[in-house]
Amino acid sequence: MKVENFAFTPSSITARKGEPVTLRLIGVTGAHGFYIPDLGLNVPIAAGQTVDVTLPTERPGTYHIICSLYCGSGHGDMTGTLVITE
Repeated sequence: MKVENFAFTPSSITARKGEPVTLRLIGVTGAHGFYIPDLGLNVPIAAGQTVDVTLPTERPGTYHIICSLYCGSGHGDMTGTLVITE
């Protein structure tokens, strides 16, 4: 997933319950946080940095991804979704 000013690309991820998923976050521009509050994830990512994150997939549902570090005027629009299906 690319992490750049005001966008996670792709902005939606779908996984099956129990499926092992490791997401590679690639910092393109700015400093950001990959934050899924309901799953207890908050991973900082800076431009030029690559970070692998293992997603917990035990609980089906739709989870909101937000940027946890203020990154400028489009910060509030920097969102995404993780969907865990049965």
